[in-house]
Amino acid sequence: MRTFIAIDITPEIRERLSKFMEQIRISLPSARWVRAEGMHITLKFLGEIGPEQRDAIENALRTIKSSPFKIAIRGFGFFPTARSPRVFWADIEADNALPALASAVDEALMTLGFEKEKQAYKPHLTLARLKPQRSSFADGAKSLLERTQPDFGTMTANEFFLYQSKLSPRGATYTKLTRFALEGAATK
Repeated sequence: MRTFIAIDITPEIRERLSKFMEQIRISLPSARWVRAEGMHITLKFLGEIGPEQRDAIENALRTIKSSPFKIAIRGFGFFPTARSPRVFWADIEADNALPALASAVDEALMTLGFEKEKQAYKPHLTLARLKPQRSSFADGAKSLLERTQPDFGTMTANEFFLYQSKLSPRGATYTKLTRFALEGAATK
């Protein structure tokens, strides 16, 4: 099964992001938009794992200690740049607790053979994927950057999840497999 580890976002923030995406769709007409119910803050992508690996992964993740922390979601941007946009994203603002949690996940899973992330952790919420060869995307990206940066809200991260990802022609569907409480033990 294809898996990843992530923090879920609150329904209120999800709703604000959905409304924003509806308002700006015209600026990026051929973008492939993410479904609101699938939005999450990825800590680590694992890829395909076997059933025998799941128990070991869950046990490793249960060893992680972290206190709850605040996450603000505000503003947006483009990867790699607005001139050649491939991903349209909402920005994540958090103190060092968020990258520390991602690092703790990375460290816990290295003992199981998962590679340590090579790049610095850059949290974001993907809103849409873009094809860079279309000049209309660059024009749309430029016009979006002239807008006021929205504030989608602040939440407290109290938990993270092991997710399963199922791909289909209509996009990915995510299922929470296991919950890991911050300052607590995992529950199913």
